[in-house]
Amino acid sequence: MKPTDLDSLWPLVDQFVSANKTLTYRPDYRYAFCDSARKVLSDTDAVIFIAEEKSEIIGLIAGRIIDNGPIIIPDKIGYVGTTVVLSGYRRKGIAKGMWEKLKGWFQSRGIEEVHLYVVPDNDEARGFWQSRGFNLVLERWQKRL
Repeated sequence: MKPTDLDSLWPLVDQFVSANKTLTYRPDYRYAFCDSARKVLSDTDAVIFIAEEKSEIIGLIAGRIIDNGPIIIPDKIGYVGTTVVLSGYRRKGIAKGMWEKLKGWFQSRGIEEVHLYVVPDNDEARGFWQSRGFNLVLERWQKRL
């Protein structure tokens, strides 16, 4: 991804928000996402890959290398932050191709384990990641106060 791609991300961000309704988003979520993506461009432990068709950005996958805590091994893991493909382009291998590229990026940096979150009601995402060999190992619970 290049800095000039940032303004083209809004349709993907909107798609992500509509697919993950159980989460609560900032009113300025589009700007916040683009600001976060801008920071990734200068972070050597993070990357965003995009998929394009006819110069339109139709998919995005973001990953980063993070610490895995003081007592759990391995020390560093890969983390998939966002994966989204515009609805009209799904089931065409785009997410799979982006995942393969991200997986290669992790492997080239010595990462042997990757984690991600999937909201419980996003069956499409759950099925996608399960078909890639991901398994449920933790549940994140919340309570609003």
